[in-house]
Amino acid sequence: MSFLVRLAFAQVRHHLRRWLLYAAGVALVVAVPVLTAGSAADARRDEITHAAASLAVPDRMIAVTSPSSDAPDVTHQLARLTSAPVRRQMAFRELTSRGEEFFLGAADALRTQTRLTAGAWPSSCTPTRCEAVVLGNGDSPAVRQALADLGVVITGSVERTDPLLLGGEFDPGDHRIVLGSDVTAMGRLASLSGFSRHVDQVTSLDAAHVRDVGVPAYVRTVGRVGEAVQPSQLVAPTDALRAADARGAKAGSRFVVLDALFAALLAGFVVLAAAALRREGDALAAVLRRRGARPAQSLAVVTLALGLVTLAAAVVGIGVAAVVAQTAAGIRSAMAFAIATLVLAEATLVLRASVALRIRAGLELLAVAGLVAAIASGERDGRWLVPPLACLVAGLVAARLVPAVAGLERWRLPVTARIALAGRTALAPVATGALVAAALAAVTFVGGYRATIDTSARDQAAWTSPLASVVSASIAHPTASVLVEPGPGVLPVVRTKATLTPAPGIHVTASLLGVPPAALTRAARWEATSGSSLSASTVSRRLQVDLASSPVVSGAVSLPVSGAAPDVEFSLWLRSSDGRPLSVPLVRRGDELTGTVPPRWPGLHVTELQIAETAAHQQHRLHATGEGTADVAPPAGSVTVGDNGLGIPAGVVDYRLDGGPRLVPTAATSDPLPIAVDRATARLAQDGRLRLSSAGGIVGRVVAVLPGFPSVVGRFIVADRDALLSHLDAVAPGQNVTEFWTTQATEAPGLTTVSQAAVADQQRYDPIVAGTIDLLMVLLALALALLLVALVLFLVGERRDAAGELFAWEADGLSPRLLRSALLLRVVAVVAVAAPIGLVAGLLLVRTTAGSIAAGAWGVDVHPTPHGVAGWGWATALAGLVLALAVVAVLAGRMLRERWPVPQEVDLR
Repeated sequence: MSFLVRLAFAQVRHHLRRWLLYAAGVALVVAVPVLTAGSAADARRDEITHAAASLAVPDRMIAVTSPSSDAPDVTHQLARLTSAPVRRQMAFRELTSRGEEFFLGAADALRTQTRLTAGAWPSSCTPTRCEAVVLGNGDSPAVRQALADLGVVITGSVERTDPLLLGGEFDPGDHRIVLGSDVTAMGRLASLSGFSRHVDQVTSLDAAHVRDVGVPAYVRTVGRVGEAVQPSQLVAPTDALRAADARGAKAGSRFVVLDALFAALLAGFVVLAAAALRREGDALAAVLRRRGARPAQSLAVVTLALGLVTLAAAVVGIGVAAVVAQTAAGIRSAMAFAIATLVLAEATLVLRASVALRIRAGLELLAVAGLVAAIASGERDGRWLVPPLACLVAGLVAARLVPAVAGLERWRLPVTARIALAGRTALAPVATGALVAAALAAVTFVGGYRATIDTSARDQAAWTSPLASVVSASIAHPTASVLVEPGPGVLPVVRTKATLTPAPGIHVTASLLGVPPAALTRAARWEATSGSSLSASTVSRRLQVDLASSPVVSGAVSLPVSGAAPDVEFSLWLRSSDGRPLSVPLVRRGDELTGTVPPRWPGLHVTELQIAETAAHQQHRLHATGEGTADVAPPAGSVTVGDNGLGIPAGVVDYRLDGGPRLVPTAATSDPLPIAVDRATARLAQDGRLRLSSAGGIVGRVVAVLPGFPSVVGRFIVADRDALLSHLDAVAPGQNVTEFWTTQATEAPGLTTVSQAAVADQQRYDPIVAGTIDLLMVLLALALALLLVALVLFLVGERRDAAGELFAWEADGLSPRLLRSALLLRVVAVVAVAAPIGLVAGLLLVRTTAGSIAAGAWGVDVHPTPHGVAGWGWATALAGLVLALAVVAVLAGRMLRERWPVPQEVDLR
């Protein structure tokens, strides 16, 4: 047995260069599972860190809550969850004394969690007298007197510096807060001994600790700590961590497609490498047989050599990848790759050509069937199988076409070309063509996938914020229009809901948007965000409505009205040129109504005259009706409006106010409102008309059907803002604009601002996406390196396998220069057949599957749905191919430069 091992080592040493090329390819490919597993793990951990950092400080709180002031110390238990310090705090339920409402509590770390702004720190606390400070600006003599009744003495005021102090679910909101500096002593205050309270031991989430141990293990520890601190309750942000971990796991698991891609490349490379080694193996077996060796011993030598090199290459590839990725994950998959390499290479070396052809036919059938099934599945997860199967099919197609090049040898071609084309039906050129096609398809797809992710990030940003930024209301300021200054780059938008009733008892809700036509023409990436072939200018033109203009008014206004009863009052509704509403009450002076229009916004014009019941008459009527003494009818009658400069039509106006105010609009709005809708909503239209039952029965005329619309998920109805407001005002005036699309990045303190640039950066630098992109770049480089190794291996193999032919041709007088050109042309001929197949397959992959696969890169549903972008993938594939051919040309130029021609297999004698 030892002599077989020595022979195997001698075989490897004797043909070291070719075995090194084989080993380099194997090392490159087996490194991929380790790199992908490491990237997936890093992306998952980074997503957890990112999610923890994105939480507001109070939401990162970990707290143990007890109803008793003498709750046991659980610091040692919380230390299992975080390295952050633990703070103890307490708060009574809301208290009322002398009409003053407040929350009373204490914090042991008061001096480190707050900053003194007035007075002095609390210094003592007994059951009958306890010093405390007021948090914020709530100190007053009345509050001090109310607290003194409870035995609490105010010594000063502080402001909060630590958001964890009575933060999160313990935050009393805008109520007044009074704090002592000793939780235990404050809890023993005699005046409040019977009042409920909660004592909290609070700390903060340690993202680094969660990242290190992993979310599943951390959540299990949280459960064990929760059991250990019972009957106290443990509060921890486990839901947010689980969601982040699930997202990271879902997106990271899809890195498996890259493993599958390289598995397809591995198959082609192994067949090529084994084919390059086959003649040498056959020659060695022949030499051993002449020396009396049995066939099994010859096979054992080749198998041992193959196993030793494969094992060494796998160890090196896995080891380097593990160091680079800083993980041991993926080693099992890498070893499976190595074993598959050994089996496939051994089969290539020992199987007869007829058996190999039958195996190839079966593989072709399986690959095509799998590709068709993956495409037909239509599922996003199923689409992940399409790229590796498509690359495999591209390689098999190239393998079918490469032998056809041999037929060109019969043409009247130059001698160099005929020499180059001789023997194209051999296994090595067939395997090389398959690998070149698969590698170029993979590189084109990987580059297109990267470009698709980048493009999708920009599309998502443009979908979220169609212009540079979107400013909308916040909880603190529910009406945004009062805080945003008008300007040429500020485009107010109305966003509300509309209900459609296509059939009795069936109600469909859609988003109703009133958008200035100018906003559509300025919207970024319109084609991608809407998915429509209609241009933004076309949609804008179809939606635009030319409204009858009414005079712009400001300052004092007057309106002649006669015959008005004393139980009604009047007001004017106005709108600015950018759609903001304003109500101006009118004062009755005889037969004239007067008011003052403040110069709040430019371009104010009257939209309606409102006739409403006075508050006094309404109160009297409702009381009379409720008490049952008499039924008082709502106001009814008529008034006469005289000629005016406000746009209110002159004439007699009848009113009966039993259903709300009577509105006298300045312009009629009877024409159907032009609207753009989604496809599902368009199917509900009858004769191109839709009635919006929840918007005063507005009738819309469908003028455009769009697959989607920026910032809207689901059904939508879009109209010209001013025309929509005119229709809404005719039913219920005062509909306010809800958001502002701005052409310049805008910061509006107190409001919700979404910046297109910020969203693009957030999507582009998302931990999972960033990890995917980094891995793609590494694998793209590995694929190009594998392509180079394959072409060099093919060239070296051709030089050795054709040594006898080259010797004969050179002996017949052909120059070494011509033979070197023929060797290079052999490589070029194979590439010329395989390269177009690989590039076309890669581009088709990008167009058909890159978008659906990229949609999973974020681990959540994204809008708009990504579409494949070819990007620079095909150019990178071509550049890598040209570089590989240049290296091959240099190596070919160094061949056949021996002093004398070398006969075939002279090295075996």
